[in-house]
Amino acid sequence: MVTRNHNALFAAKTSEVLVVSNAVDAAKRLPADFLADVAAHLDARRSAPMIAGLPAATVVAVAEVLAARQDWITLGDLVATISDDAARATEAALDGVALVRAAYWVDDARHLERFVNLASAAKLPPAVSALGNRIRVRHA
Repeated sequence: MVTRNHNALFAAKTSEVLVVSNAVDAAKRLPADFLADVAAHLDARRSAPMIAGLPAATVVAVAEVLAARQDWITLGDLVATISDDAARATEAALDGVALVRAAYWVDDARHLERFVNLASAAKLPPAVSALGNRIRVRHA
């Protein structure tokens, strides 16, 4: 019913009142691009148990869509609520620029620290370097 109506806002609000296991089961059957639309309307804090229950593969697929759309705000908002396994898988799937841009929007230093600590040590220097290569510094 949700995808038939293509109403991401309705799906987001509905997911907040469903039993967590039912919401997770429903989300696993939805396409990643629709889940990315839904994620943009979620209150991540209220939906945290449902988001944390999603399989890592689903989280990665949604994160890849959000990164392709350059929706760094939504991606950063979700970092606080995904499981450690999903955070590791997402970190492995995204490039350094996407990681740094999403990290900028994480609103709680504890969640950012958790995400960085879950990142592979090999990924951090290239992430910062990749961002540095995209920014042009102008000297006065």
